[in-house]
Amino acid sequence: MTTKRKYEELERRIKQLEKTEAELNQAKKALFESERDFKAFLEAIPESAILMEPDGKVLATNQTTAMRLKRRLEDIIGFNVYDVLPEAVRTSRRMQVNKVLESGQPLYFEDERLGRALYNGIYPIFNSQKNLSHII
Repeated sequence: MTTKRKYEELERRIKQLEKTEAELNQAKKALFESERDFKAFLEAIPESAILMEPDGKVLATNQTTAMRLKRRLEDIIGFNVYDVLPEAVRTSRRMQVNKVLESGQPLYFEDERLGRALYNGIYPIFNSQKNLSHII
């Protein structure tokens, strides 16, 4: 390979790297904006909201949830939801989540706590392979 061809090949690779870097920076920006929007959406919900893995690991939640559980967000996110829910609620929520895991269908139900009717929804999220990957 001549010196000129080596130089041209290096120039071509540099341009490819610059293009890849620009695409990566664009993807990072889009990811940042998407995460920012998701967090804003989650906080805008006036009710408790939790995004979790099928095993119960909490990936995201809002301040309303933290207030109702009398915990800080840091004490909920990353932990198993069944470890942070009040004992009186834990078993019934696990049963409802299991119904969604088995059926793959959203589930809406009502229960009562402290004399208040609570309307609940559990919604499955599927990945690109159509496997249930998360629960809201």
